[in-house]
Amino acid sequence: MGVAILRAANGQKMNNCDVYKSSLEEAIQLAQLSAGDQKWQDEIFKPQILWLLNELEKFKRGERTDDIGILYRTL
Repeated sequence: MGVAILRAANGQKMNNCDVYKSSLEEAIQLAQLSAGDQKWQDEIFKPQILWLLNELEKFKRGERTDDIGILYRTL
C-alpha cells in the first residue's frame, strides 16, 4: 500500500494525472483488502486502516488537494 501511495505522490508532484489516479486507486484497493483481512481486525490496526482508507477516498473525490505524500510519511 505504501508503494502505491508513494507513486501517487510522485505523480501528483509531476502533474501526471494518469499515474496519480491509477496509483491512488491501487492504494484504495489495497486498503480495502487490508481492512477486510482477518489479521488486521484488532483494535489497534483496524481503526488506522479505516482512517487511511477514508483519507485516500477524500483525495479521490477531490476533497483533499494537498500533498498526498503526507499519508505515506504517516505510515
